[in-house]
Amino acid sequence: MNGEDRAGPASEAAPRFEQIPADEEFIQHPIKVAEGVLQSVIVSAAIVFWSYFSIMDADEAIVEKYSLYISAAIFLSIVCIMTWVAYWRWRRTTIKFGDNELTVLRDTVFKKQTRISYSKIASTNVNCGIINRITNTSRLMININSSVKAFSPELTLTFSTEVSDRIRANLSQKMYKNNVIPADEPDTPSIVTITKTDVVLHGLLSQPTGSAIFGIIMFFFGIYQMITTTGDFASGIVAISLALFSYVVPVVAMIFHYFNYKIYRAGDTIYISHGFIRTYHKSFKVSKINAVRIRSPLIPRLIKRYMLDAEVVGLAASDGDNSSNRSPLLCPMKDRGTIEKVMSAIVPEFVYDVEMKNQPKEAAKPIFIRATIWSLIFAVAAFLFYDTMMNLPETEGFSMEYVAAAAISVSGVMVAGLFVNGVMSRRIVQYGRGEDKFTFLVGVVDRKITTMSFDKVQMAEVEGGPLSRPYGLARCKISLLSSVGSQNIRSGYFDAEELEAISEEVVARIKDGRYDYRKYI
Repeated sequence: MNGEDRAGPASEAAPRFEQIPADEEFIQHPIKVAEGVLQSVIVSAAIVFWSYFSIMDADEAIVEKYSLYISAAIFLSIVCIMTWVAYWRWRRTTIKFGDNELTVLRDTVFKKQTRISYSKIASTNVNCGIINRITNTSRLMININSSVKAFSPELTLTFSTEVSDRIRANLSQKMYKNNVIPADEPDTPSIVTITKTDVVLHGLLSQPTGSAIFGIIMFFFGIYQMITTTGDFASGIVAISLALFSYVVPVVAMIFHYFNYKIYRAGDTIYISHGFIRTYHKSFKVSKINAVRIRSPLIPRLIKRYMLDAEVVGLAASDGDNSSNRSPLLCPMKDRGTIEKVMSAIVPEFVYDVEMKNQPKEAAKPIFIRATIWSLIFAVAAFLFYDTMMNLPETEGFSMEYVAAAAISVSGVMVAGLFVNGVMSRRIVQYGRGEDKFTFLVGVVDRKITTMSFDKVQMAEVEGGPLSRPYGLARCKISLLSSVGSQNIRSGYFDAEELEAISEEVVARIKDGRYDYRKYI
């Protein structure tokens, strides 16, 4: 598990590709045209489908007679036009990799030039879908230090695999000070061994507790409705469908997404690769990490399993794949000891000794006042629902009393849950502070331990409302520039002056020179 021993050889490897001359021009692989045509075919089919039935409704017999030919002509016309446009844009788009910046020039009806300095590039990632793997191509995604397009890369360029690897290696040398990119080296060992069983376990257990419980309840309710004589087969199908979309589909998608997971560090760069059908290769500098988070939903925590991820600025989503909008995963579901070893090997910059403090005794007051207010709201809602149900006319085989009783029971469970959550929150939620980092532990059911650097705090808002201010307490909302936009992290109730010291420390580090922006470029 020694990160330095395993990462060292990769960082010293000799360059595998020649430097790209500044005057060499590239055009993307022709599959880019095929992708554009495929999109136009789908859009055209939808338009023609609508127009066909519109023509069929026409009163003129001759129009109705030739409706199929008219629709086919419309379809072919649209496809031909879109194919020509896609080919023209592909042919007239050139890419150059200069000494200090890359330039993308599209010279069609409207001339567009995009120039990105290498110093502003946060990461270069590779995405290979089914079509790419069949045609031996890959999508090279370039992300810059920006939250404006945090959910998508600034540039998505399609090349053959060999050209893409060559370009990515050269970009790596310019971005990471000649640190050669070894992400595709099969012999480079992962810092942690992740088996197929680990990936399946991660997919099953990493879902939020609410989604997991809802999916399980819907599944068994649907089965009950379908196999019992008093049940409704249609409602059973609906319940099972809800279970599939709320739990089963995300689980399967995550298993496929993180299949063949591999992570290691070379120098100051972290490399991650994974994927079964669509493969992903990501790399980013440690300086781009804003926060590291240990997550533990309720169910995996019962069997002492945790997962590790990070907030990374400039690591945008893979093109067209929402599953990659997640923060990059540094370690799938493992025991706490393994998680801590991975942190020490991959992100030792976020490992430090800190004394965590629980919320003070006074925090119980605003916590339980909030719980009381919400309890009253639930009680009023349950009473109004009960009164409405009891005034409805009786239906054969359907008792309004059961519905009203169920609503009251649910309301009672929620009220009890609020107070139990308050009691547990008082014991669990913590805050700790070090010399250049600080940590929040939040959550009762699904817990998160987030360690952040003072230098990466964009804004720290200390909020003391009417329920907490009389006791000198407040909550802090930390805003980070992250991989998924502006990420907000909230603390529990702590002494207001202690939380205000966070923003004071951020400003102090800027004034006395401890904060050096050049470390994060």
